[in-house]
Amino acid sequence: MRSAVKYFLAAAVLAACGVTGRAAVDAEDVITMARAYIGPEEKLGALHSLVVVGTEVPADDGPEVRYTAHLKRPLYQRVEQDDGQTLTVMAVDPFEGWVMRQRHGQPLSSAMIAPMDAATYAEMRANTIMNLYFFRGHEKFRGSVEYLGEREVDGEPAHVLEYRFGRRGRMVRAVHAETGRLLTTEMGGGVLLRERGEQRVDGLRFPTEIESYINGELAGTITLEQIRVNPEIDDAIFAYPSNL
Repeated sequence: MRSAVKYFLAAAVLAACGVTGRAAVDAEDVITMARAYIGPEEKLGALHSLVVVGTEVPADDGPEVRYTAHLKRPLYQRVEQDDGQTLTVMAVDPFEGWVMRQRHGQPLSSAMIAPMDAATYAEMRANTIMNLYFFRGHEKFRGSVEYLGEREVDGEPAHVLEYRFGRRGRMVRAVHAETGRLLTTEMGGGVLLRERGEQRVDGLRFPTEIESYINGELAGTITLEQIRVNPEIDDAIFAYPSNL
């Protein structure tokens, strides 16, 4: 899957404390700043589910893709991508993941479904944590985070955090050193995400667009058209289909 949506975040506290590279900074400082940019702690802590709907436009003039993601604590996510010909569903729960592809106009019984491979499951699980726990959460699920120092990212001063998950999983996030706004997220396979714009939903900041790059080349841009905070979501939509 070339697109990588699903990362909405930010913050602004360290600048007021005078810790933007001129004083000792650690991972917790940066996380606190990033979370404050997104919204108040009571709002972040109360979030238990998200639904995100958008449209991705590939950079190679391919078909537009309709994108819908359902996320729910502790570790549930279901992503649906529809290019007008094929519906692709990827889902994870706390124990397993699966992938389904179904051609439009074909019966559900003809859908191809398979268990998700371990590497993809670990990456999607990490993505689920980042989207629901806002820079925190890996430590609750046998992951770790390390502060890599201050660097220039896209011409801006940034604090850089490295998240580790699974045996080889790695995610690097750059946070603006003065505002706490998320600048970039680097994932495996040469994928890099850049967030653009801002929209506020239920007192929390989310981007309006997310650009995905593969090995430095723009792969696509997704416009986030609707974000719902704390909707009711049935756990059954994440379960491995048993009726196929």
